[in-house]
Amino acid sequence: MNETSRKKILLSIGLGLILITPISLILIFTQVTNPSPAVKIVGGTLSEDTTWQGFIHVEDNVVVPENVTLTILPGTFLEFEHYRGYKGGSRKSLSSTGGDIVAIGSPEKQIWFTSDAEDPINGDWGGIYCMNTNASVFMYAIIEFAFIGIESGGSKLNISHTIIRWIHAEGVYSSRSTLLIESCLIYDNGYHDLSLEDFNPNIT
Repeated sequence: MNETSRKKILLSIGLGLILITPISLILIFTQVTNPSPAVKIVGGTLSEDTTWQGFIHVEDNVVVPENVTLTILPGTFLEFEHYRGYKGGSRKSLSSTGGDIVAIGSPEKQIWFTSDAEDPINGDWGGIYCMNTNASVFMYAIIEFAFIGIESGGSKLNISHTIIRWIHAEGVYSSRSTLLIESCLIYDNGYHDLSLEDFNPNIT
């Protein structure tokens, strides 16, 4: 993703100024011409409770193990390193294996999970996997261009006010899980928007 694209996205998720006055026009010009905010590069297994904010580049798989919580703050923009080959690489993913992922945005500051490609396509990155998690939450988020949107197994999961789109396989795939899904837009996905097996759902 080039610098111009990043600036446009950052402005669209609330880092730009809204009120247009002679002074604010100068400030907006300064905002656009300044370098983009610092990018934090992440990957690997988390060893302690962790908080992410700002611009996050995921260069390797991220694992949230048991007794660890990953908190993602409103307005955070996560881009996953894309992969479209067949040998020697893999799609990067965010996975909980007993830990919790708490991504709570707001209507004004949604949390983005997307591809780092300049020309993103569905399947660019792996997706979000919630396995044996008890308190993972995705609220006011946008998940796009992954192989799978959110997959859960043996988990309790809350997904609300979230957009899941342009996914290669399922938007949400769940097995043996208790799901609360409310006020979401799940569309334009390759297989099924929502696939449930052995579940105890509560869907609004």
